[in-house]
Amino acid sequence: MQLLRYFALVRRYWMLIVALPLVVALASLALERSQPQRYLASTRIMMTQEPHSIIDTQPFPDVNLNNSWQSSQFLLDDMPQLINSAVVAEDVSRRLRSQDIEIDPGLIQGSLRAETFHRAVTIFAETDDPGTAHDILIGVVESLRANGLRYWDRDITGAPGMRISVIDPASQGAPIRNTRQSVINVAVRTMLALIAALGLAFLLHYLDDRLWQPGQIEEATGLQVLGVIPKE
Repeated sequence: MQLLRYFALVRRYWMLIVALPLVVALASLALERSQPQRYLASTRIMMTQEPHSIIDTQPFPDVNLNNSWQSSQFLLDDMPQLINSAVVAEDVSRRLRSQDIEIDPGLIQGSLRAETFHRAVTIFAETDDPGTAHDILIGVVESLRANGLRYWDRDITGAPGMRISVIDPASQGAPIRNTRQSVINVAVRTMLALIAALGLAFLLHYLDDRLWQPGQIEEATGLQVLGVIPKE
């Protein structure tokens, strides 16, 4: 019996229950389509620590320098944090500025991320312009080659101290089309709007003191309803 009453309530406020989710769905679609297009570029490098130039002439060289392959792993562990750091962003911005390319360091820092696999480092740049993403990656590789271990405050020999080999050159930025995420966003907002519409319908029913059904009259008066005048 309660289900019938709920169904009658939904039928009474069906316009509200349909209209609110529909409006939210259309607004969400418009919002997703209005988002600025983003572009993603990437480059992949191989990175190792430069073997020390005087290893063969010293009987007991520094262990970190002697085992350059082993110590390279420690550098690789830090690469995601280094690539996304303010100091690298400043170096890249300065290097690009010398080539008459003006990119704000904050934009550079916010666009960069890196992933490591063994001794390979994949660097990504995400911006709203494909050429900008490409330029940033070029600047990152050049900065790593120029500064190397100076980022770790280990400028031991005056040389960068790192070997950087590009195995996948920086690509031009490709459009990011995250259709799946857009569909999820629209669906979630529409579902929340439907729940809100149902809640609002129940609230309006609770505040409405009119009698809509014979059962409501019987509950209010304690008398049995003998007949109902049909609606014309």
